[in-house]
Amino acid sequence: MKFDLGESLAAETPKEAAEFEELAAQLAFDVEPRQPRADLQARVMAATQVHVVRGADREWKVTPYAGVSYKSLFVDQETKMQTLLLKLAPGAVYPRHRHKRVEQCLVLSGDVIQKGAMDMVAGDFEWIEAGTTHDDVRSRGGCELLIIGSMEDEVEA
Repeated sequence: MKFDLGESLAAETPKEAAEFEELAAQLAFDVEPRQPRADLQARVMAATQVHVVRGADREWKVTPYAGVSYKSLFVDQETKMQTLLLKLAPGAVYPRHRHKRVEQCLVLSGDVIQKGAMDMVAGDFEWIEAGTTHDDVRSRGGCELLIIGSMEDEVEA
């Protein structure tokens, strides 16, 4: 099907409509993807309220607990909730603590050992109710966890 610039692009028959849709679909695959200019990309991201945290842009921060570090991904000061990556080196221990709010935990890699609870491996997910006291969290071979939880949890070490 060939279109002249002087013609209307409106299909006159169902067959023309189907041909037009097929042509449009093919055009989408014929275009080479391009990276937008940095300034344009930043304006679009700001306008859509989308925020991206690049892993390479965040440093692992040490904690007072040997072999335990974290990367902060998001902090909501209003609700005092945060999203972070928590890393335990092989043999590291995060001490007993009490949860002020519900906590969600996704094991991204490695193993997690929790006294009195089920051990977890990569892909496992748990949530812990507010008010729960959580015994030591350990890892035999090391692990990385995605945590969404309260900034007001209390360590009982």
